[in-house]
Amino acid sequence: MAVNTTQLKKHERMIFDLRAMYAQYGYTQFKIRKFEEFELYVRNKDFLDSVNVITFTDTNGKLMALKPDVTLSVVKNSRDEAGTVQKVYYNENIYRVSRRSHMFEELMQVGIECIGDIDDYNIFEVLMLAAKTLREISPKAILDVSNLDIVSAILSDYHVTDSTRIEMLSCLGDKNIHTLRRICRENDVTPGGIELLEKLTRIYGRPETVLPKLRTLLKSGALEEPALGQTLQAVDDLERILNTFTDQSLRDMIRLDFSVVSDVNYYNGIVFNGFIRGIPDCVISGGQYDRLMQKMKRKSGAIGFGVYMDRLERLLEETPEYDIEILLLYDETAKITQLNDTIRGLTHEGHTVVAQRKIPEKLKYRRLMRLTDGEVTEIEADA
Repeated sequence: MAVNTTQLKKHERMIFDLRAMYAQYGYTQFKIRKFEEFELYVRNKDFLDSVNVITFTDTNGKLMALKPDVTLSVVKNSRDEAGTVQKVYYNENIYRVSRRSHMFEELMQVGIECIGDIDDYNIFEVLMLAAKTLREISPKAILDVSNLDIVSAILSDYHVTDSTRIEMLSCLGDKNIHTLRRICRENDVTPGGIELLEKLTRIYGRPETVLPKLRTLLKSGALEEPALGQTLQAVDDLERILNTFTDQSLRDMIRLDFSVVSDVNYYNGIVFNGFIRGIPDCVISGGQYDRLMQKMKRKSGAIGFGVYMDRLERLLEETPEYDIEILLLYDETAKITQLNDTIRGLTHEGHTVVAQRKIPEKLKYRRLMRLTDGEVTEIEADA
C-alpha cells in the first residue's frame, strides 16, 4: 500500500523523504535494539556527546544501557569485508540528556553510515548527501567542512603532549584565540607557529577563495617536513573531493572552516557540521571516524553523519488547521455494515475520517457529514 505523505506530520514527511533519498543511493535501513551492553559505551565514552547514560540490569546480570548513540551500534554489528562497503541509514530513538530540558529524553536521530574500504567517492557521496539533507530541511543552509588531517599535521609539528593537543583543538573549535596563544607560549611554540594557528582559525569561506590562501599560509615557513608535506597533501585531498560537486546549488552551500574539529582519538580526515538559518546549533554533524574503527579492533574505514531532529523542533512545529478531514455522525439506527461501507468508501478516496455519535469537544474537522438511513449528507460546508 502506497504511503500518502500528505497525511503525515511535517517531521514525519521529512524523515520519509530522507529515507527515500538515502535508499536511492543504495543505503539500506539499519534496525537495532533499544539497548546495548553498557560496556560498549564505557569503552567509548569520549565518543559520546554526554557521559550520562540510562542503565539497567538484565535478567542475566549484565549491565545494559538504553542507547545514547547509533554509530557505535552500527560499527559493532557490521563486519570487515575487503573491497566492499556497507551503506546503511537509520531513524532511531536514542536516549540522552536534551540540551533544551537538561533532562533525559527520547530523541529521534536520522543518519547514514558508510563502513568498509572507503575511497574518495564514498567520502564525496556522504558529504553530498549531507548537503542534500540540509537542502531538504531548509534552502537557507550552510555546510561547514574541514580536514582534521591538516590540523593534526600542524599540531604534530609542535611536539606537544596528547592532553595539550586536545586543549589546543578545543580552542580552535571555540575560536578562542587568547587561550590558544597562551597554551602555545607555555609549550614553546614559535611565534610563526602561533600565527599559523591564529590565521587558520580565522580562515573561512568558499573553497575556491580559501584553498589558495590556505596553501600560501602553509608555505609561509612555519612548518617543517614532514608536517608541511602532510598538510599540503591533505589540502589536495580536500580539494579533490570538493571539486567532484557538479551541482552548483550544493557547492554554493559549502564553506571551509578549520575550526570544525572533532576528537582526533576517534575522527580523522574530512569532518563537517551543517547549519540552517534560525537555529544556533548545528543540525548535522559527521565525518570520517577510522580511529574509532581501529579502537574497536576493526580494519575498515568509516564515514557518516547524524541529523539532530530535536534541534529542528521549532522549525518543524506546525499547528494543523484540522484534526480530521471528515467527521461522520451516526445514530443508533445506523447499521454497522452501512457505517463500514461509508467509511471504507471515504478513506478509499483519500480522506481521513472519524465516526462519532456526537461532535466531540475541541475536535477540529474540515467537513461534517451525517449517516441517516444508509444515506450520507453533508451538514456543513468547508469552513
